[in-house]
This record gives sequence, structure tokens and C-alpha cells, in this order.
Amino acid sequence: MERFPLIPRRLGACILILPIALLTVSPLEAASRKKKSKPASARSEVSAPQPSSLAGALVLASQRPPSGPQHLSIEIADLDTGESVFQKNPDSPETIASVTKLFSTATALHYLGPDYKFKTTFWRSGELKDGVLDGNLLVVGGGDPNISGRFYNDDFNAVFDKWASGLKALGVTKVTGQLILNNSFFDTETRHPDWKAGQEQKWYQAPVSALAYNDNVVLVGIRPGPKAGKPATVSVEPATDSLKAVSNAKTVGQRGRIAVGVNRPSG
Repeated sequence: MERFPLIPRRLGACILILPIALLTVSPLEAASRKKKSKPASARSEVSAPQPSSLAGALVLASQRPPSGPQHLSIEIADLDTGESVFQKNPDSPETIASVTKLFSTATALHYLGPDYKFKTTFWRSGELKDGVLDGNLLVVGGGDPNISGRFYNDDFNAVFDKWASGLKALGVTKVTGQLILNNSFFDTETRHPDWKAGQEQKWYQAPVSALAYNDNVVLVGIRPGPKAGKPATVSVEPATDSLKAVSNAKTVGQRGRIAVGVNRPSG
């Protein structure tokens, strides 16, 4: 089997989701707002008191969204003395969320080293004659998260265009075999068991795989129909056969209130 030298190495980090279940869109509610906010000119501006100490500033910061009185555990200490500077529920066990990235990054640097590259490699089998490859193409994932539009002006096909250009440069105009995708570099546990259930539609709770496309995320677009009462139009990008959108959303009139949501059933 011969490896194609056409895929550059890419390094990055991302959060992934691979949609394989049905999407359900909630109906649009046609209800007028009972309360209207006051115009900006009519609002009274009250300046918030400024904290006079570091502790006061930390207390104020801990009360702002998305923080709150519960589910928040903080302890800040002086690096030189070890003395506690600020505490709030310091012994309360909480899900550390994105702070986990610090441990993951430190572990990767320790075991893989700073020069390690996450690669996607491209291989072929069979003979190439007169532009026809009588064999298969094999894409082997190595944890590269950048097979997406993130560096290509959101063009999620840009990487594939580069691959196709590389094949063409090698004289390949037709492939008789199959495109084989290999994601065995990672294990088969795509979601951590401690992740909350019922949030499969959230981009930050996407499954992780060694061969990911478009961050394993799809965008669901919901647009009005031709007139009030008609079904709304639902689109999925990138287009995929892995899921089907089931919608009961309807178009409202000019005075209707738009209330629409997307849900993906657990599992």
C-alpha cells in the first residue's frame, strides 16, 4: 500500500458532535408579548459600587453569571506563601468542565512531547494506469480535529478539495474501488460516562473520534415558510444521511412570537 504525500499535518483542539439520531423541532408559538421593555432613554442609570479590595472584587465576580450561589467551588492561594486569598465552597465537589483541558494538555505534553503532531494520512492500494486507480483509497485518522472549515472561511469541503487536487496532481482521474475510513486510533468510547444526559444537541457535548469531520457538528437552519400557517423549512449543514430532521414548526405572522428549539433524543 502506498501513502499519498498530499495531506499536511495539522494541530489543534476542538469539541466534537456526530449526529446519528433524529432531530425534533418544537412548534413556533404565536403569542404577543405582554410586557415591553422601556426605551433606553427612559431607563435610569445606576452605577454599581466598585469593590475596594481584591477579596471584594472576587466576591463580586463569583456572583455574576454564569456563576451563582450554588455549583461553584473556588479557592485561590498565594503562590509564595500558600496562604488562601479567597474561598467559596472550597470543599464542594463539582464538575470541572473545560478546566479538564488543562490536565489533558499537560498529559499530552508529558507523554507525547511538544513536537507531536496529530495527523490524518491518506493511502492507496492497487495500480494506477492511464489515470485509473484500480484499487481503494484509505483515510486513517490520528486525532486531527481540523478536517473542517475552521481555517478555510467556514468552507467545510475545503479539505476534501485539497485532497482531490492532490489526487489529480498525481494523475488520478478515476478510482474503481472504495473510500475506506479508519478511526481505530482512539477507543470506541466517544462520550465520557459522566457527561450529563439529555444534552446531545449541545455542540460542547459532541462525541470524540480519531477521524472527525466538521468538528462532528451539524448546523440546523430553520426558516419560515411562504406564509403564516405553513410549515417552517429545516435544513442541515453539512448535508448527511446519518440523521433526519423531524419538524412540527410552523410559520407565524408578523405579530407572532418566534419560539423554536432543536432537540436530539438521548442515545
